[in-house]
Amino acid sequence: MAEANSCRLAAEHRGKSPVPVRAVQYRGASYVVFSVMWGAYGSVPEPQISAWWLWPPSLYEGSTTTVYHDEEAIRAGLRERGDHTGLIVSANGKLMVCARQVKFYQGLPTTRPLTQAEAEDYDAQCRSSGWRALWFRGKEPKWYSLHGHPVAVYRGHETLGTDHAVLLWRADGDVHEMSIHHSVRLEPARSADAGKPALVGQMALF
Repeated sequence: MAEANSCRLAAEHRGKSPVPVRAVQYRGASYVVFSVMWGAYGSVPEPQISAWWLWPPSLYEGSTTTVYHDEEAIRAGLRERGDHTGLIVSANGKLMVCARQVKFYQGLPTTRPLTQAEAEDYDAQCRSSGWRALWFRGKEPKWYSLHGHPVAVYRGHETLGTDHAVLLWRADGDVHEMSIHHSVRLEPARSADAGKPALVGQMALF
């Protein structure tokens, strides 16, 4: 769904011609994305993608427009701010209409979990750069697990004093990181030498 993010394309578009957007297929339907709410897994409100279900113009019966942000219509009460219902876009070169808003909420990875050894090896390679070197220099994480996925918890942010937890997972051959909110209860690491069991309750993560 991230590949359908067209926020920048829409914001930079000028004129009244249909906005050129990127669209992706999901379960047989076509979607475009105009807004994203970032955050750690488990945070409130939930991290989410606000997408629009695209229909061919021949199937859409409501009123349409080619103006992405119509300030005059908003001031006149004819359209809600952020409402793109009826917006005609050019999706991959084909005219489509934003028919209905659909929200996708962040979930845990559904791929095979990394082994503890793979996660620790990746984490060790990253300690000389990025946020690890900037905020947690010289520190090693405590290891936990969340639904089988390895989670590294770095304690004592250099300036904020907070902790930061990341779930490590693999997709398309690359390892990715997902921030985990402090309210999420973590499980003991899967191997005895990988870290101490999780404490019950909040862990004050970043």
